[in-house]
Amino acid sequence: MRNLNRAIGAIAILLFVLDSAPCWPAVDVDEETLGQAAEIVGKSYEAMSHYVAALQNASQEDDKRLREKIINLVRKMKRPPEIPNSALQHAKKGEVAVKLASTKADFDDVVSEFEKALQLAPWWAEMYFNLGEAQERAGKYDDAINSFKWYLLATPKAKNIKQVQNKILEIGYAKEFTEKKKRREAEGTVAKAEEKPAEEKRTAEGKPQKEEKSSTDPKQDPPDVAGPEGSKAEVEKLKEEVRKQGEEVKKIGERTTREFAGLHFGVGISFAQTLGRDRIKSASVVNNLVRVDSENNAIPRVMLESHHFFTPSPQTKDEKGSLVPNPSFTQFCFLGIPLFCMDTNGWGAGPFVALQPGTDEIIQAIAAGVMWGFKYSKDEADNRSWNFGVGVSVEPSSKTLGDGINEGQPLPPGETQVRFKDRTLTGIVALLSFGF
Repeated sequence: MRNLNRAIGAIAILLFVLDSAPCWPAVDVDEETLGQAAEIVGKSYEAMSHYVAALQNASQEDDKRLREKIINLVRKMKRPPEIPNSALQHAKKGEVAVKLASTKADFDDVVSEFEKALQLAPWWAEMYFNLGEAQERAGKYDDAINSFKWYLLATPKAKNIKQVQNKILEIGYAKEFTEKKKRREAEGTVAKAEEKPAEEKRTAEGKPQKEEKSSTDPKQDPPDVAGPEGSKAEVEKLKEEVRKQGEEVKKIGERTTREFAGLHFGVGISFAQTLGRDRIKSASVVNNLVRVDSENNAIPRVMLESHHFFTPSPQTKDEKGSLVPNPSFTQFCFLGIPLFCMDTNGWGAGPFVALQPGTDEIIQAIAAGVMWGFKYSKDEADNRSWNFGVGVSVEPSSKTLGDGINEGQPLPPGETQVRFKDRTLTGIVALLSFGF
């Protein structure tokens, strides 16, 4: 197997050299093969140029394969190639055509320009998105779905992935609805054609014709439900299903927010650093000077906490007013910085209060601050969460040096032992807890 791989590599290198060196006789090698050879020897940009050249005259099946190969190759590059000026010109023409377009036929021109741009720069992710929108407005639903899928392949880490996935579903539903409507209209035309001879026969026999409804009659069926018997019921049934789905989505969102947001409790581990005076464990007198033998200003604790989270809405409305998943609910960005963004099952933020029960005192320490919580499960009824909070801690009774006694200083006159005093100390605290 190793020898076979070496042989393939040698052939690839030979083909690449034959194509590059002007002193060799002309060799008839197709562009894709030259691209494969360049890719094997690590010349990614030259390989891409050959693949793009092969794409220009490719069949529909080869187009898909080459396009996918080009996109995967560009994704491996440290620096993506620049968009050719010719592709930019077609993109600009398409943008102008979008502003002037008002009908589906007008958007055919937009689609044509964007397709030409992608033929010259098939790795251009943004242009796939623009092409998909233009194809959708032109009524080319299958092509629009494919363009959005190419966009997802070219940008697997895009922030709007979920929005694009929802858009693909919406276009699929629009295609299905349009096809049903066309079938109903076709059936309605046939039904009217069959009804006309019957009316003519009744007229010939002297029977009165059925009075037609006035266009202003409020009882007349609206145009979108006109057609054969049963079409109106079918449309009403479809509308009812859409309404129920919308209500279900809304209920799920409300239940998710209600379960996760609001007042909840948790238990966790905290780390507190006191500020100001030192917390003393032991001290002694050496050569008439006070020496602190042990201090403890940084203490880990197990604390009980209560928090109240405010969450983004799980749903939002798109441009058409339909409820769709809200990406802000499942993607958390610390301080809005893209570098610190991560996907979650849902998140919230709000105030917290925590305490540590004591042995001699009822409360040994309390803390308060701001907490961020991240849902433990995708189940909308599960309100458990991992939480992280920062804030201020207060310890009502902490052992410190007595009044007038300072570390490294002599004891006050007449005293022979170190005195201690319980004081209230403050500090900063970080808390990691599990909410339930």
